Amino acid sequence: MKVCIVGMGRTGSQIAFSLLLSKKPRLSLALVDINEGKLMAEFLDLSDASNLFSPIFMGASSTIDFVLDSDIFIITAGKARASSKEDFAIGENLKLVRSICEKIGRQKPIWIVTNPPAGIAETLSDEGFNCIPIGSELDFQRTLSGNEAHEIAGKIIDGKGFTSFGIAAEVLLRIKKM
Repeated sequence: MKVCIVGMGRTGSQIAFSLLLSKKPRLSLALVDINEGKLMAEFLDLSDASNLFSPIFMGASSTIDFVLDSDIFIITAGKARASSKEDFAIGENLKLVRSICEKIGRQKPIWIVTNPPAGIAETLSDEGFNCIPIGSELDFQRTLSGNEAHEIAGKIIDGKGFTSFGIAAEVLLRIKKM
């Protein structure tokens, strides 16, 4: 199974690392980011870590055109929230994610992590793309534990500027089920 992660910021990198640790047989990772310096640093760091685990094929590219043969695309690229109090408008990230989806096409599964994932996935699904929001299971589990999902995420964002472990764990669980 070839998984392409588009956006190698904090969340994309954490997702890649969690998949590296999964030891899922025949898993390969394709990493994409327009920031070539960041992309290559993450690629080298992950490659270095992969030496401690079962072999995994990884590739990196600053353009998605070279990885269109992937089985699943995970999009994390986009503008991050500055704080939990910031009103997150869908427009800027929707435009970016739509442009990526247009290159991927309407047949392949596209997992949307970019904020707000539910809004972006719903809009693009209405346009015929095969989009699935990632984060809904995490929010559901947060609610089951008696906490408001947005309160927990807000505390994490305010404390360190981003969330990544929960999202990476949700992606890992979904991949392991496949």
